[in-house]
Amino acid sequence: MEKYMSSRTMLMRTFATMIVWVLTVMVAAASPTDALTGSVTSDAEGKMEGVLVIAQKEGSRVLTSVVSDAQGRYRFPRTHLESGNYKIMIRAAGYVIPDGSASVSVGPSRTAELNLHLRQATTDQLAHQLTNTDWWTSIPGTESEKDLLIRKVSNCGTCHDLERVTRSSYTADQFILVMRRMSTYDGDNTSGCGTGGAFSCDVQTRGRIQGGGPLPPLDKFSWGGGDAHAIAEYLSSINLGGDKAIWNYPLKATPRPKGRATHVIVTVFPIPRQPSVIHDLTVDAKGNVWYGDSGWGYLGKFDPKTGKFSEYEAPNIWSDPRPGRQRIVGVQDVEVDPSGNVWITAINGKGMAYFNPTTGKWVQFEMPAPTWAFLPAFHSSFNTTWTTGREQQPGVPAPLKAYLLNYSTEKVEASYPIMVDDTGKDLSGPRHLDVYGLQNPVSPFCYQIEQDLQGNFLCADFYDSSIVRVDAKTGARTEFHTPTPNAAPRRGHTDGQGRFWFGEFWGDKIGMLDFRSGNIREFSYSAKYASAYAATGDQHGEGWGTSQGSDRVLRANPATGETTEYLMPVYTDARKIVLDPSTTKTTLWLPNKNLAQLIRIEPQD
Repeated sequence: MEKYMSSRTMLMRTFATMIVWVLTVMVAAASPTDALTGSVTSDAEGKMEGVLVIAQKEGSRVLTSVVSDAQGRYRFPRTHLESGNYKIMIRAAGYVIPDGSASVSVGPSRTAELNLHLRQATTDQLAHQLTNTDWWTSIPGTESEKDLLIRKVSNCGTCHDLERVTRSSYTADQFILVMRRMSTYDGDNTSGCGTGGAFSCDVQTRGRIQGGGPLPPLDKFSWGGGDAHAIAEYLSSINLGGDKAIWNYPLKATPRPKGRATHVIVTVFPIPRQPSVIHDLTVDAKGNVWYGDSGWGYLGKFDPKTGKFSEYEAPNIWSDPRPGRQRIVGVQDVEVDPSGNVWITAINGKGMAYFNPTTGKWVQFEMPAPTWAFLPAFHSSFNTTWTTGREQQPGVPAPLKAYLLNYSTEKVEASYPIMVDDTGKDLSGPRHLDVYGLQNPVSPFCYQIEQDLQGNFLCADFYDSSIVRVDAKTGARTEFHTPTPNAAPRRGHTDGQGRFWFGEFWGDKIGMLDFRSGNIREFSYSAKYASAYAATGDQHGEGWGTSQGSDRVLRANPATGETTEYLMPVYTDARKIVLDPSTTKTTLWLPNKNLAQLIRIEPQD
């Protein structure tokens, strides 16, 4: 009897275990973690690593991308793909889906599967897939010829992709006319029209003019300080002019992502107001994304949790007050202070302002001089922010100064000269610098302004290739020069350890200045002419940088020296990169200026 009871007990326990296992399998089948998965292959390579698989739900403009791994497998987690019908696209230079795209239906319980077998692209299709950096690499020419075209504050890739230049059939004389016309447009306000096929608009009717007045005479016309006629000759030699039906040079693409660079989910959210020019953004403590429309003068808010967009018309701080200027600019940089107020500024605007989301009201600050475009980050330990400007006085040269605003008292507490030598002589006026063939005198200036964790002023001096720190209490200044000559520091941010991360526009690197040692470390992009633009640090001590040419985001680990480049699913012109403070897992946001999109990057390791 005791033996029978033992066997019966064992049988019941085994049966119960089987029931639990069956129920577990049923639950797992009903709630899989993956919404969509599949393989990516081709005849040429077999299993393909580093292919971006992009999903777009029917009736939506949002794009979500993942990357195939070393086994050619991709997966969309259910957290990022809801039920519905999806169009599936890819980004992999040199390859296409045979019919252009595929489709799949994603259900609420089962994992959908879609295997993609790619074919090799034609030369014409490959040309449309190349990044600007790929074009810089592909086109023939000496280093000095390419430097003259690319190593300038603005180049042909600032407002659109280079493909349209290389596909043209213009002669040098025709290119000069196009370049002269383009020189009257403002890259921060008129760009975005017709870029990458997203939308088109008539720039002429928008009134976003750089300076106004007559066009410069052709014989005296220069392009960003470079020899315009030499650039025109060079451009006409690399396009499809004459009787060329195809380019007479091979088209080269940057290698696809591998390893760690495939562990990422990227989501692209288009701005409802089209066309728009989204130059900057920031993220508040609740995870709301605030962005500035520099083409139309609006402050926007996006709630990723609900997908809701809101817009607020900005006050009239952005009309350029300088005599004879016709340039109208909208909201440029955006930052959030510790109280949740959203600050905005504009290029050479009348001052600064912030928006109180709780009251819906604006507070404006008149400054002693027209203000520069960018804002420092705010810190909870002090109620100050900085701007730069030149106080215009008739017949008197205006030195570049840093102005310290205490926004709790609404007073400018101090102003300090930024560009001075050891004797106090002002160095902020025009001077000739032997940098990449620039012919016109240039004025050293602060591209990015920032403050460190002690509230001191930081300046990324573009032409002098240095970071300048000005003491908030004494005005004493210290210079830190980049190890790479002519690196052209552009935009950056102070991380939680007090280190200043910044993009090196001409150096194709991101830099990290550690004030404790006074040293700058540099981390390189894999390709020359990537045009590194902005950088920031995350909560784990790593740095992140954007590129104006490669459509890639660089991740740098100072502890190991390792770098990783993540390819974005769309043409990307990101002028800023921002860490989301509301998440424990690293999440970054980019403003995609020319396509008027917000891009969220979620590394999976």
